[in-house]
Amino acid sequence: MTTLQTAETFHPRDEKDVQEAVAWALGSGKKMAIKGRNSRQWMGYTNRIKPDALLDMQKLDGLIAYEPAELFVALRPGTSVRMVKDLLRQQGQMMAFEPLDLDYLFDAQ
Repeated sequence: MTTLQTAETFHPRDEKDVQEAVAWALGSGKKMAIKGRNSRQWMGYTNRIKPDALLDMQKLDGLIAYEPAELFVALRPGTSVRMVKDLLRQQGQMMAFEPLDLDYLFDAQ
């Protein structure tokens, strides 16, 4: 699997860190790639992407809000599909669609 090679990698801990990284890229005219759990990197054109920086969102994972009666869930960008399925299963719910889940290939939890 091809991986993104960049000069700068940002690992934001919160929304403020994301804003600062994006502001830095915009202000300096840098191209920035955004990565979540990275399970779908193969779907893009990674051989053509030459970003100057990488915004790695993997540490921004977890639940923001969940209203089972309303069928509403809000998650942070680094949240795994497996975590969402486990959360819904606890309430006897499931996804209305079956997203491609390749986390097992990338050892994602």
